[in-house]
Amino acid sequence: TQVYEQVAEDCNFKEVVDLSGCPGEDKKPGFIIFYYAGESPLNSVEFVQAQARNWVAAAQSCIRKLSEAGVQAGQVLSIDLHQHPDTKLASCTSHFSRKLPARGKLQLRFETQASNHSWNEFYQTAANQIEGLKLEQFVSLTGSSTTG
Repeated sequence: TQVYEQVAEDCNFKEVVDLSGCPGEDKKPGFIIFYYAGESPLNSVEFVQAQARNWVAAAQSCIRKLSEAGVQAGQVLSIDLHQHPDTKLASCTSHFSRKLPARGKLQLRFETQASNHSWNEFYQTAANQIEGLKLEQFVSLTGSSTTG
């Protein structure tokens, strides 16, 4: 939880594009934040996190937690799936800010892909799955090679 709190704080005043979990140099949990250059008025970044035995259950639980927290469409900054470093369970974390303009009820859906394809084929399939979405419909794209 401490890592997620730090990420939420680090997102303040940045125009966040996406963020993702990754191991730090010392193999401890870490995150990478992608954002546009320049300062942003974004603040009050929060998060929800859910763990489960598989990716689908973790994602469903995370979406439920976002809805229970009253998060609206347009307020989600990122959704990331990764193996939790302590429990080794599938973990879904979403960062959001209620200060962002709300565009109505949050109605998130997701597509999954599990395969033995090469990474290149994996990326191409993911690109095909999001093709045709409007920018405001797309929230995040994440991948992992462990758990679930």
